[in-house]
Amino acid sequence: MRTLGDRYGTKRWSPVAFVLTCALAPGWGIAEEPEPAPDWAKNLGLFIFGGPASAGVNVRLNGRNVANVADGSGSSTHGILDALESGVNELVVEFLANDTPAAGRDRLTVSLATSRLKEDGKRTLDESIAETSLPAIPAASACTETFRFWAGPPPETTEELQKRYFVRVHGPPVGYLVTILINGSPVYTTTRGERFFEVTSFIVKGKNWVEFEAVPGCFGDGITAEGRFSILLAAGRMGEDEFEWEGQALGEFDLVRQKNPRSFTRRQNFRAR
Repeated sequence: MRTLGDRYGTKRWSPVAFVLTCALAPGWGIAEEPEPAPDWAKNLGLFIFGGPASAGVNVRLNGRNVANVADGSGSSTHGILDALESGVNELVVEFLANDTPAAGRDRLTVSLATSRLKEDGKRTLDESIAETSLPAIPAASACTETFRFWAGPPPETTEELQKRYFVRVHGPPVGYLVTILINGSPVYTTTRGERFFEVTSFIVKGKNWVEFEAVPGCFGDGITAEGRFSILLAAGRMGEDEFEWEGQALGEFDLVRQKNPRSFTRRQNFRAR
């Protein structure tokens, strides 16, 4: 019988800039005034790069407008700290219609991500929480993509678990946005891998459930990557030199690109201890 290590490999553990890793750790989150925001939030921003844009793009975080990209615009950076909330956050990217985009347009990428400033003064992106792109030739009608993610503090728990639980995302974009919900709490929306983060704070002793909500993205026809996109939820532990999966997969989800994608949901029940 193949183990999780055989199927998904082991992973050397190292500090990750990925915001969910920090957000799900006890003691982290968006603090109320007058406490300052945690360091990971200060490094989070909305980054738009590429272009010139083939159509307009509007970006909202928790209902607040954080960026408006005009037809023909290029790279820009936007602060989003004032719009960020504790718990579930919702990022909405609205691609506007343009029947006759001008020549010379190129792909424009919208990324909500952590970043760092290098010694030469240039800023580089670390891990993205949500990322999507407007192709050089947009659709003739408007389209909206919605990403949900948790930004701490983690849900309160009354019992301490004996094990720790992790999610691994792996694979190319296949034209879907997949939201991971654990016991009803939206944890993360993803379109592709690689991602790896802990979700122990969302799990309770005994009965649990994980749900995968898959929604077609705006520009699935423009995807040329081939391969399988997969998500795994399982227990794991730190070995002396590397991370190891433990036991069986508690939640598994995978899909490939489809010609006529449709929304669907898959739910899996499991027990934790």
